[in-house]
Amino acid sequence: MKINRVRYLKGPNYFAYTPTICIELDIGELEQKPSDSIPGFNETLLKALPNLGSHTCSKGYRGGFAERLRKGTWMGHILEHMTIELQNLAGIEAIRGKTIMMEKKGFYYVTFDYQEPHSGLQAFLAAKDIAEAILNGEKLINVQSYVKQIEQLYYKNKLGPSTEAIFKAAQAKGIPVERMGDESLLRLGTGTRQKYVQATISSQTSNIAVENSCDKSLTKSILRGCGLPVPEGEVAHSIEDIFASADRLGFPLVIKPYNGRQGQGVITHIKNKDELFNVINCLELHVEKYIVERHIEGHDYRLLIVNGDLIAASLRLPPYVIGNGKETIRSLIEKENCNDLRGEGHEKPMSKIPLTHTVTCYLEKSNRTLDTIPNQGELVQVVGNANLSTGGKAIDVTDQVHPTIKNMAVAAAKAIGLDIAGIDFICEDISKPIEHSKTAIIEVNAAPGIRMHHYPSEGKKGM
Repeated sequence: MKINRVRYLKGPNYFAYTPTICIELDIGELEQKPSDSIPGFNETLLKALPNLGSHTCSKGYRGGFAERLRKGTWMGHILEHMTIELQNLAGIEAIRGKTIMMEKKGFYYVTFDYQEPHSGLQAFLAAKDIAEAILNGEKLINVQSYVKQIEQLYYKNKLGPSTEAIFKAAQAKGIPVERMGDESLLRLGTGTRQKYVQATISSQTSNIAVENSCDKSLTKSILRGCGLPVPEGEVAHSIEDIFASADRLGFPLVIKPYNGRQGQGVITHIKNKDELFNVINCLELHVEKYIVERHIEGHDYRLLIVNGDLIAASLRLPPYVIGNGKETIRSLIEKENCNDLRGEGHEKPMSKIPLTHTVTCYLEKSNRTLDTIPNQGELVQVVGNANLSTGGKAIDVTDQVHPTIKNMAVAAAKAIGLDIAGIDFICEDISKPIEHSKTAIIEVNAAPGIRMHHYPSEGKKGM
């Protein structure tokens, strides 16, 4: 079999209203060999991909495709169904396909749904490999290796969770939307009214506002000038500066990289000088500046503000493991990372807990290591912050936000100048009126991730 041409049809097309891959396929001598004339082919295929037995095909009922196999159908049609099934096994939604005979004998248009082009094409190539292996007499086909490859390509090349959510929302509202290039840039609308979105930064977002939000010290200065609560803190350029700041500020403390992101390198609740010594020993040496702040007791919340409105709110919980008296913290983390809800980066609702200095440094604070064996039932927090990027969980609390808390978050976004902002703050109870002495805005984020609001571990999903 030979592929003559591959076309990616992104919008409504001759074959379907949805994005479609069209393969121009030459099946060669197989034009004279429908499936019922190839000894053992149908049995081996259905054994390798048993879910094909439930495909309806044009018959319109479960088992319709298997019936077509038994009565005899051609290889282009078989590859269509195999491609759809392989995508579904990889967790990629694909439903529709159609195979059409071309004017030249043995040539077909094989069309099928796809969500992302690299994995869509790989699914077809995998289907072709499997079919050819069966035709060559192989009885045992390692389908899972093909599925894994398709899955990896999909997560490597698909839109990020925030951009994907915006893409689907635009589609649901009938707004023309198109991915531009291979990154996460979307074009919404057409003509003079078109807009661009990348992650959650829009073409309306101020560049200077983004720059201000990335400068943690400047952000605090702007917020403090507006009368908004921020933790007392200082910038430290060296280890000596960190100790000097600790003497002036007092304990408990938080230390975080000046230009850090996604909670990386943040160490919280440093209770005394002994813990500070332990933390200093494992700080990243290449970081030029740190922020040293007073630790504020309370829960960690994220509020999403869009154009001056509160859209969603989440309680963020840091990752932890529960000891069993037998396994090390490393082993318990590895076991938790096998949770189907956890994936690499942002590919799934929760990220894997990183086995990096972020964990080892936090454990060092309490004289633990990854090789420590916690007692039976002992709960061990393994990262000092609750960011989803470092393995944290999110619980939706949108309906619990007190109006004074909402007003504080809206004011913070306006003060920095962001049309879309994630306001991170600490307070004891988001449902009660704000107490400035017990509340602090710890960060204002441009391009805030919205995965936590669409896929919370608990509470209302979506926005």
